Amino acid sequence: MSTAAATPSRRLTIRKSHVSVAGIATAVTAIITVALGNDVSHYQSPQQVAQEHSQFVVAKASQGTTYRDPEYATYLTNARSAKLPFGAYHFLAHGSVAAQARNAYAAVGRAIPLAVDCEWAGKCTAADITGFVRAYRALGGQVTLLYVPRTYWTEIGKPKLAGIGGVQLWNARYLYSGKYPGHTGTAWQGYGGLSVVMLQYSDGGGVIDHDAFYGPPAQLCVYLHCWATVPTATKPTAKAPTATPARRLVQPVTKHPARTRATYVTVRRGDNLTKIARRAHTTWRRVATLNHLRAPYRISPKQRLRVR
Repeated sequence: MSTAAATPSRRLTIRKSHVSVAGIATAVTAIITVALGNDVSHYQSPQQVAQEHSQFVVAKASQGTTYRDPEYATYLTNARSAKLPFGAYHFLAHGSVAAQARNAYAAVGRAIPLAVDCEWAGKCTAADITGFVRAYRALGGQVTLLYVPRTYWTEIGKPKLAGIGGVQLWNARYLYSGKYPGHTGTAWQGYGGLSVVMLQYSDGGGVIDHDAFYGPPAQLCVYLHCWATVPTATKPTAKAPTATPARRLVQPVTKHPARTRATYVTVRRGDNLTKIARRAHTTWRRVATLNHLRAPYRISPKQRLRVR
């Protein structure tokens, strides 16, 4: 993803007296800051993450009842070496939540916090989320984030999510052409009884997802695993801040070449590009570009369109 250069922000030093074994700073200054990072899977590569100057990384660990991402271990090792806050995510499918929890726990274990990814392709429900979290925690795992984009949450009936306990929201909203949108917009407003603490604000043109965490630096270590120290964060800004972390991910040779993930949807009766883009948390212009559509942008029911 290319972002417009902004005036470099003055660095905010995180003052702390101790970081626990679990990675949670027990004494830090109460400064609200923004940290910029990426969520990744085998569709990306460690080299790409290194080039992004990430301040945190969330890597796909598993999906469904059997799949495990082949690059997860590499991302974990690199994050540990670079002392980057790190988390895992499981792509949740509908049904078989106990089996999915076992698969995810076998891939992640108890030390790394897990985000539950519930969106359109998985057709997961609020009951699936609740059941999975309960089963995963019963195995000894941590679940701290729910990636349930507001548009998908609305589509499944705006369920109450606060009863799950111990989790907050990771929203997705692409409106700013790859630039960090700032922390005052509606994308940061909570829903389902939970607060939004992380925002996926760009898919980097289909190459790599970009995310922002907004809050006190110590709180990042509540939702992700921190090693010995927490990388310096940047001041909040409505423009894209230049984020240069203290360290960068190592660039090992990887078995899987970088490739762009392609995702398709089927047009429904009554659809237009705006509705399709909203469901896929992207923009209608991006959908039009990917499918070589020009004005008046005619589409037909059952037509397959690429959205990423």
